[in-house]
Amino acid sequence: MKRKDHSSYKLIPGVVLSLLLFSGCASSERMTRMSGGVFSKYSAPEDSRIRSVKFHKIKAQSAENRYNKEKLIFHKNLVNIWPFFFRSGQYTSILWPMIDSDPYGFAIRPFFNQEGDEYSILFPLCAWNPVNGDGWLLNTVWDKNSFSFIPLGHYVRTAEKTRAFFTPLYIYTRDKYDPLNQYNFRQNERFLEFLLFYNSTVERRDVPEKYRDLARMYGYNNTKSRIAYLAKRENLPTPANQKELRELQKKLIESSPVVNDQKYGFFPLFHTGETADQIFFNFIGPLFEVEKWKNSDRFHIGFLNTLGMNYEEKPLGNALSYSPAEKTFFSAMLLSKFSKKSYYENNEKVKALRNLSNTYQLNGLKPEAFRERAAWMLQKVDPALQLPPEVQSPDALRCYVEDLAGKYKNLPVYHEYTGGFLPLFMYEFKKNKTFWLSLALLSGYEYKNSNKKGTFFSLPLLTAITKGENLNEMFCLPLLTFYKQKNDSSDFLSIPLLSHVSRSGEKDLTAILFPFGWHSETNYRKRGESSIFPRNKYVSRNADTVELERDFAALGLYYHGRHVFQIVREGCQAEHLNGLRSTIWKLRSEKKSISSRQKDIDRDKKQFAARPKPANKIEYYRNLIREEEIRIEQEKLDQRKLKYNTDFKNFSNQMKQLQLTVSEKDLDSADSVKRILEEMVTKYIELRTFEEYGNGIFFRKEICANGNMSWRVFLGLAGGRKEGSLEEKHILHFFYRYRSQGDKSEELIFPFISVQKDGKDSRISFLWKLWMREVKDGKVNGSILFIPYSY
Repeated sequence: MKRKDHSSYKLIPGVVLSLLLFSGCASSERMTRMSGGVFSKYSAPEDSRIRSVKFHKIKAQSAENRYNKEKLIFHKNLVNIWPFFFRSGQYTSILWPMIDSDPYGFAIRPFFNQEGDEYSILFPLCAWNPVNGDGWLLNTVWDKNSFSFIPLGHYVRTAEKTRAFFTPLYIYTRDKYDPLNQYNFRQNERFLEFLLFYNSTVERRDVPEKYRDLARMYGYNNTKSRIAYLAKRENLPTPANQKELRELQKKLIESSPVVNDQKYGFFPLFHTGETADQIFFNFIGPLFEVEKWKNSDRFHIGFLNTLGMNYEEKPLGNALSYSPAEKTFFSAMLLSKFSKKSYYENNEKVKALRNLSNTYQLNGLKPEAFRERAAWMLQKVDPALQLPPEVQSPDALRCYVEDLAGKYKNLPVYHEYTGGFLPLFMYEFKKNKTFWLSLALLSGYEYKNSNKKGTFFSLPLLTAITKGENLNEMFCLPLLTFYKQKNDSSDFLSIPLLSHVSRSGEKDLTAILFPFGWHSETNYRKRGESSIFPRNKYVSRNADTVELERDFAALGLYYHGRHVFQIVREGCQAEHLNGLRSTIWKLRSEKKSISSRQKDIDRDKKQFAARPKPANKIEYYRNLIREEEIRIEQEKLDQRKLKYNTDFKNFSNQMKQLQLTVSEKDLDSADSVKRILEEMVTKYIELRTFEEYGNGIFFRKEICANGNMSWRVFLGLAGGRKEGSLEEKHILHFFYRYRSQGDKSEELIFPFISVQKDGKDSRISFLWKLWMREVKDGKVNGSILFIPYSY
C-alpha cells in the first residue's frame, strides 16, 4: 500500500504550535506529539519529564516505542473522526487539540495538563513537579530547598548554605566551608541586614603565618624538598608521602585558634570592622575613612577620599621586594600631593639575594649540580651561610631565600620625593633625576644622573639652558640666538647678527653677515668608508669629500671652493675595491653570529647533560627529542661554518692579489678591519681635486684635477670648457666661438667669419662664398664674389 503524504495537514496546527513552543513546558511538548500516527510518528516524552519509576516501566513496555523504528504498524483500534475524535493505539484526542490522552498523561487545554511528572493549571499561571519538588504559582516559586516570592522574597537552605532575602527589610546569608581546605581556612561566613543595619561575620582558623606555606601544600612529589625544608624549619616531623602530609596539615589547621572577622555598619552612615590583620572605619562613604594594619606599620586615613585629603603609609618589605615603602598625602581639593618612597640600595648583598631567588637558572640541574651551584651563589650573600641539607629543589630554595631575606632588616635604603602645590610648584627628587616645575612662572629645571645633564627653561624668558658632561646648550628666542658645545664640536647661530660659527674635529665653518659672506673647511673624512670612483668618471662638488673641502665667499661677489675625492689608481677597478670593502664587513658580522650561536648550542648541550635521569617514558622521549633538536641545530651551524670558511678563503685570495694579508683573527676587531681598509686605500687610491672660482652671476671657473675645466662670465654670456682633448670657448655664443679637439679646431668670429683647421688643411670664409679660401692636401681653392678659383 502506498504511503500517504500528510505534510499538508501539519500546516493546520502550525500557528498554534509556534505560539506555545516558546515556553519550553510540558504543554508545548505534548502539542508536538499529539497526532498519534496521523500526522507524525509518536514518541515518548523527554526523560527529564518522566523520572518516576512507573513512567520508565511504561516506556520500556510500551509498544509505541516500535514507532522509533522504520517498521510501520497499523492499530486495529484506529478511529479517525478528526478533529472531533481520534484514537490510535493508546493515544486518544477529543476536539483536537483541546483534549488528549496517552500513557504518559493527559491535557484539557487550557485548564489542565499532565506530562509525566509535570503538571500545570492555566499555564503559565501555575505549574509543578512533585518528583523534583519544584514549581510555581503566580509569582511564588519553590523547589526542595528554597522558595521565592518574586520580587520581594527568597529563601533557600541546604547543608552548605542558607539564603533569606525579604527585601528591603531583611537579608540573611550563611555559607559553610571545609576548614581543612588548604587554600581557604574559613568555617562559616554569615551576613545579616535588617532595614539598613548590616553585620558580617567570617569564622575561620587563624593558622600562624609560619605554618601557612606548609598547610597550603597540595601535591607531594613535586614539592617534596620544599615540604621537608618547611617541616625542618618548624621542628615538625617530615611527611614521607601525600597521606602523611595531609595528616600533618589537619593537625596544623585543627590546632589553630578560631577567630572571627567582624564587619558591621548602618548604610550609608558608617561602616566599621576588625579582622585578625586590620581595623577600619568609614563614615558616610568617602567623607572620612581610617585603616590600620595590626602586624605592620601600614596606615591610611582619608577625608572625602581623593576629593579631600588622603594620607597613607606602607612599610618596606624584605630585600626581595621591589615595592617601596611609601608615605603619601594627596588632596585634589588643595591641588597638592606629597610622597616619599624608600627603596633598598642595590648593593652586592641585595643583588646576591635577588639573583639567588631567580631559581629559573637552576631548573633542570641534577641535585648534586643544583646544590653546588646554589651554595656558590649563597656565598655571595654571606660566606658564613650554609645551604640547609633539606634544600634539594628550586621551590625549596625560593622558600629558604624568602626566610633569609627576612633576617636582613638594616640594609641601606635610598629615598625619592615627589609632589607639590599646583600651580605654584612641582618637584621630583629621585636617585637618578632631579626635577622641578612652576606652572605659575612657566619655568622648570631637570637633571638626570644617567647622562649627567641638566636643563633649565623659562617660557616668559623664552630661554632654555642645558649643561652636562661635555655638553653645553643655550637657546634664547628674544635674542634669536642658539649655542651648543658637545665634546670638541660647537655651534653658534645668531639671526640678528646674521652669523653662524661651527667648529668640530672635521669641519670649521664661519658665516658672518650670512648670506653675504662665509667660510667653511672640512678636513680628512673617513677614507675607508667613502665612495671610490673610476678614473674616467667626472665627479662634481657633490661627491664624497675625503681629504679636504674648503669654501669661501664674500658679499656674493667672489667664491672659491676646493673639493678632494677618491679615485682608483691606474689598472684598478673601483667596483672591485668597493666590493672587497663591503665583503670584509659581512664576513666579520657572520663570524660574530656563528660564534654567538655556537656558545648557545654549547650551553644547551651542557644543560642537557646535567639533566636528571628521566622518571618516566614521557620524560625519556622528551629528552630524545631535545637531543635530536640540538644535533640538528649543530648541523645547520656546521653548514654555515663551511660556507663562511669558503667565502673567507675566496676573500683572502682576492686580497693577496692586491698584496694585502688578512687573517681570521683580524675579523675579531673593528679596528683591525679599519686598518686593513686604510692600507688598501693608501696603496690603490689617489685623490682628485675639483676647484671653483668666481661668482655665479659675474664670473665662474671650475677646475678638475684631471685637467678638465669650465668657466663662464655674467650668467653664461661668455664661457668655455675643457674635457680631455676637447676645448670650447664662446662670447655671446655665436659672437665668438672657438672649439678644438686634437689637430681640429673651429672659430666663428662676428661678423660672418669662420675659420676651420684640420692638421695642415684649413678653410677660411667671409659671408660663406663671398670670399672663401680652402687648403686641402696641399691644393688651394676658393671663391670671390661666389666665383670659384683654384691653383
